[in-house]
Amino acid sequence: MKKRVNWIFILLMVVAISACKKKNEKPNDPLPDTEIPGAVKTKHGEVVGTATQKIIGAAGGEVTVPNTTVKLVIPAGAIDGDVNFSVQEVSRTLADGAVGTTYRFLPENVTFKQDVQITMPYYSSSNMIPSRLRLAYQDKNGYWHKAKDAIVDYYKETVTVKTRHFSDWVAISDIYIKNTGKENLEKGESTELQVCFMPTKESPDNDDLLAPTVKIEDVKVKEWRFWGTSTLDRGKLVGGAAASNTYVAPAAAPKSLMRIYVEAVLFPLEPGKTETVLRFSDIVVLSEEYCIYQIGNSSSWAGDEKVDVWSGGGMYVNFYGSSGGARVHFEAPDENTGLKVFGEKVLITFNSGSQYFSSTYTACNSTEPLYEKGDIVVIGTKDGLVSGDAKGNLRPKTAGTAYCFGNAIPFSAKFRYRKK
Repeated sequence: MKKRVNWIFILLMVVAISACKKKNEKPNDPLPDTEIPGAVKTKHGEVVGTATQKIIGAAGGEVTVPNTTVKLVIPAGAIDGDVNFSVQEVSRTLADGAVGTTYRFLPENVTFKQDVQITMPYYSSSNMIPSRLRLAYQDKNGYWHKAKDAIVDYYKETVTVKTRHFSDWVAISDIYIKNTGKENLEKGESTELQVCFMPTKESPDNDDLLAPTVKIEDVKVKEWRFWGTSTLDRGKLVGGAAASNTYVAPAAAPKSLMRIYVEAVLFPLEPGKTETVLRFSDIVVLSEEYCIYQIGNSSSWAGDEKVDVWSGGGMYVNFYGSSGGARVHFEAPDENTGLKVFGEKVLITFNSGSQYFSSTYTACNSTEPLYEKGDIVVIGTKDGLVSGDAKGNLRPKTAGTAYCFGNAIPFSAKFRYRKK
């Protein structure tokens, strides 16, 4: 009897242990994101275009993105076996201080035995100080970190770091000019500009968390001024030698869109250094007719060359740009105020050089029309002018094919034209 009880007890223990093991093999519920007070957090960017991929093994290798200076170098011995690495452009979500295109490096779960090297480009004409350039990356919870050690190549206009972390990366300048108001101004409107500094927050790991930007001290700013020798009326700067200055647009609208270039001259930031000049160009004074657009991470405008409007009813308008032969086409059955969803009668196309993008596309070897997600919104009509905006996806036509189109690319635009 005693032996029988012992066997029953052992059997029950085995069943209990087995049940516990099966329960513990289930993945744990994800822990809620830990909020870090005083740290910069944004959403992750959306994919733009097609990723560049390459399988690299223990012998090492490189991944380079075509037509860019983006490079990933995996040294020999950094990994044990073959890994499919990819570099993907994504939309930029870090607004303050970013001075380049954002790229996503994958896969994130690779364990490196030694540092790998990432090289990223920066925009040389943008709002930055070369000596303050760094690379920043975004962790899985959306927080941004500044990589402490960076090598800047001023000739190639790149920033390089060594890391063991894969995520979204972008070049940053921790001192820059910030526009606190509107980027696109009507005649007579104004906006406040500030020279800002992006501090860091101490982090347990080797890289510092980015903290929200703050204005630098007024005494560090020597003057504000317009850049260039244009004879056009560019408006005025009001505020003198201080960290903040107000830009006021001209009283009359320009004949075509006018970009305003403003400089802030800073006293030497370190002993023995020379004055530093920040140049800011993210202000545009609107003309009567215009189209300002963004496709992927590239922004520009059209309509400064010519605007063609069909007079046969409905919306059928082409904005031509003087730069790169760009053309933006909007088409809808009417010009009434309201939402017009992409479809059979609602269309946006974009041309630049030999590239053609469209909201209406076809699958390879098929003539059946397909429609991307998006819409055109007519905001209103006043004094014979139709104003609106658009947002959605366009697809690039694959060169040399009859029907093939590539992956969807985000597109947005603001426009205004005179009715015929």
